[in-house]
Amino acid sequence: MTLISGAVGLTGYLSFRNGQESVNAVASTLRNEINARIRERLYTYLETPHAINRINTNAVRYGTLNLDDANATASHLWQQIQAFELMSLIYVGRANGEYLGASRDGQRITVDLVSTKTDGYYYAYLPDKRGFPAQLVISNPLERT
Repeated sequence: MTLISGAVGLTGYLSFRNGQESVNAVASTLRNEINARIRERLYTYLETPHAINRINTNAVRYGTLNLDDANATASHLWQQIQAFELMSLIYVGRANGEYLGASRDGQRITVDLVSTKTDGYYYAYLPDKRGFPAQLVISNPLERT
């Protein structure tokens, strides 16, 4: 009787330990997969702005993006913000303080402008179907320090 009890107890203990090891192995595999996915998404999230900057720098360098043409630049940035859904802002700035960009506020995308022609104001427009500034939605004085 003692032998049977001992055998049953030992079998139960070994089954329990084997179950624990299996659960730990599955949990470890799951943790590793989750970590890999987080790393991949974080890399994509952090690399996207740099990729956009390289694209825009090359476009200016090779003459396919003319920063003096506000409508064309607005359209270019509007197309980019639609293509890169993770981005909430894409701007191009100039040394004189002018900038032009596209921004996402929830579902709405605006084309934003500050230039020497705006007298120190920030303007945000809803774009037309080509991405050109069309309907003014925000006009605020821009405070610079």
